Amino acid sequence: MADQLIDARDLECPIPILQVSVALRDAEEGGSVELVTTGERAEVDVPAWTGDMGYDLKETVRGDDGCTHFVIVKA
Repeated sequence: MADQLIDARDLECPIPILQVSVALRDAEEGGSVELVTTGERAEVDVPAWTGDMGYDLKETVRGDDGCTHFVIVKA
């Protein structure tokens, strides 16, 4: 389970990424955020962004409800 949950359902990128960015900026190293989103571009944008920022994308799960869950850890 992640330290923080960001429910960004029905928000399109870049809003979910901005919310995660703020949360991880204030987190300790090793801190984690779970992002829940329905954004169509999230499955492309979130992995690309985490790689660019040097964060670890630990988990990506697409639920039956149409939501994608990402667990991102501050490295």
